[in-house]
Amino acid sequence: MKRIIGILIIAAMLAASFAGCVDSNEAPDTEEPTDAAQEPLNPNDILFTVPGKKAVMVIGGGDAGSNNARYWNDECWMYEILVNQYNYSKENVCVLYADGEPVNEDNCPDPGSAVEYELPINYPANKTALREVCDKLALNMLPEEQFYFWANDHGSFSTEPNVGHVPAHCVVLCLWEENIKDCELAGDDYLGKVKNYSNRIIFMKQCFSGGFIDDLSAEKTVICTACTDGSVSFGGASSGGYPYGMFSFYFQAALSGAYPDGTPADGGDADADADGKVSIKEAFDYAFAKEFEYGEGLTAAELPQYDDNANGLGTDPTDGELGSGTFL
Repeated sequence: MKRIIGILIIAAMLAASFAGCVDSNEAPDTEEPTDAAQEPLNPNDILFTVPGKKAVMVIGGGDAGSNNARYWNDECWMYEILVNQYNYSKENVCVLYADGEPVNEDNCPDPGSAVEYELPINYPANKTALREVCDKLALNMLPEEQFYFWANDHGSFSTEPNVGHVPAHCVVLCLWEENIKDCELAGDDYLGKVKNYSNRIIFMKQCFSGGFIDDLSAEKTVICTACTDGSVSFGGASSGGYPYGMFSFYFQAALSGAYPDGTPADGGDADADADGKVSIKEAFDYAFAKEFEYGEGLTAAELPQYDDNANGLGTDPTDGELGSGTFL
């Protein structure tokens, strides 16, 4: 009898142990992670997918011999202002820089003058990349969202006629080892493809940047350029021992309220109407005045230009209303 009871007990124990096993035809509770799940997310896959303001920042530099460190410094500072002061989502700020690599001795003639900053570079600054960026913007931009396009680089003339426009020649923005003409940038392969926005702010620092105004001027668009279509722009500003572009330095100081080294922007508050915030028009006016004061007449050579009335003409008496109510 005891033997029978023992056998029954053992049988019950075995039945209980098998009851908790997973059948070979059933999926286990957990799976080993696949290789795809372990791959880091490409930031460009989620670019512009977060609702809110969006920005594109471009520095081509031309090539390794002309991509000066001050361009890198300007771009790092502008990125810092957008993300940390104006609440742009990092996923909504696209950075195109030179060959796609951070500033170094292979893509910059004076890397020792570059600030140390982990700038998240999305693309090299070439036409192919810029076209892809504009495709993403056109797909993701909503009518209630603001678009900020910022370029700080070399500029030049093109020998190709600019038929029906003033000036009669094209001007170009230098990218990395190639150029993009004013009519190209404004066209349907690039910025012209992006049609949904509440307003559009365009800042251009390069030489001859005023020549882009007639092509980019449009409704709901504020344009600030460092110079006219026939003049050059200058470097020469500095903060904390690092070089910056002159017009961009004061424009960004107005928006930030301080210089890159943290020193409060001198010469008074750029907030001319004392409403507690700095508009794009106020930032332009501040930069224009401060550049002239600092450069002892340098502005006369650059003559920064402004347009917000869609007439394609830089700085005329009817400009100012839109930009006075437009903020980063």
